Amino acid sequence: MVANTENAEYSKKPKKYFLLAISICLAFIPCSILFKTIFYKSPEEQLAAIEASLAIPNSENAAIYYNAFLTDSNNIAILNNLKSYLPAITNYTPWQSDNDPNGSVMLRKYNLFIKNIVEISKIPEARFSFNINDFLSNRIYSYLRNITVILSWAGANDIGDGRIDEAINKFISQVLIAGHLNQQPMRIYKQVGIGIESVGLKNIRDITMYKDITEEQLLLLDKIISNTQNFIGQDKKLEDKVNSLHKTITDPTKNYPFISRIKVFFTSYFSRRQNEKIWKENTFRLISLQRASRIMIALRLYQKQNSKWPETLDEIKSSLSPENFTDEMNNSSFVYRLSGDSFVLYSKGPDNIDNNHQKSSDDIVYWFHAETQVTEKQTADPNE
Repeated sequence: MVANTENAEYSKKPKKYFLLAISICLAFIPCSILFKTIFYKSPEEQLAAIEASLAIPNSENAAIYYNAFLTDSNNIAILNNLKSYLPAITNYTPWQSDNDPNGSVMLRKYNLFIKNIVEISKIPEARFSFNINDFLSNRIYSYLRNITVILSWAGANDIGDGRIDEAINKFISQVLIAGHLNQQPMRIYKQVGIGIESVGLKNIRDITMYKDITEEQLLLLDKIISNTQNFIGQDKKLEDKVNSLHKTITDPTKNYPFISRIKVFFTSYFSRRQNEKIWKENTFRLISLQRASRIMIALRLYQKQNSKWPETLDEIKSSLSPENFTDEMNNSSFVYRLSGDSFVLYSKGPDNIDNNHQKSSDDIVYWFHAETQVTEKQTADPNE
């Protein structure tokens, strides 16, 4: 009799726990709905909260000044005038005013416009709006790309006329503008920032080899480049969160039927992976360009102090941190060789195979000229 009672008690326990679990689940549903009703924040509200948490005083925010400057109809007209006059090329060699009087007149006429952009770029920090409907957010990329090309063209004129300080200021401005974009925890800003910084660094690379550049100017350029590296390793969790919220807001499939959305998700899987791979490669490539630029400055300083180029990179290793000699694209070393009166400096590329900088390979050449003096500038297109 006792045994039967115990068995009955044991058989009731599973039922008791099962009913308890059901009760908890049923209670969870209304509680969850109530919680979401009270505490739910839309993606727009979440972005606004993140933006507020990152806010800085307007007087210290370069984005406020860009906004005021680039929403001025007079400045937009000047930007369009300069853009329309630019040569239909992206490679600007140093040019003298006498060889293009009209171009020189244009630059003198709109000199204040260029000076104002350079001054804005010197403000250390920028906080652009996360609001996709914000005026500047939808146009900043195009405006800053055009300004980058104008600064390259104007800087090439400065070099041609012997105004080295002015050229350096314009090329530094390109790197600082890119830094403002790279500070944002948003992929779309950083993508444009990488392109613009690549242009500025290649301009700096070329002027580093200009015969009349001083040690003080070289040290200034090195300081600017060393500071830009701090923006690459930003808070990835925050960046992923912001990018995810933006995708949720702008997702063109959000109004599709559920099944259609599932199909789109899976069919775009490989393209998303490919885009992520390209993004990482571009980021690594930029870091390698930053490091190679600092190596070139160190090489130029050595050459000015010793009237010759070093035999190997070992001779300048004391002037830079050890990581600066590591190529981020392949976690290996850069290739440096003397070549006549100058040198060749290049990356072995993502495949880490030294192909002697052949054009058909993925080697990336940072410098290969027969002379120290810059005879030709090759400025990259920031749209690439």
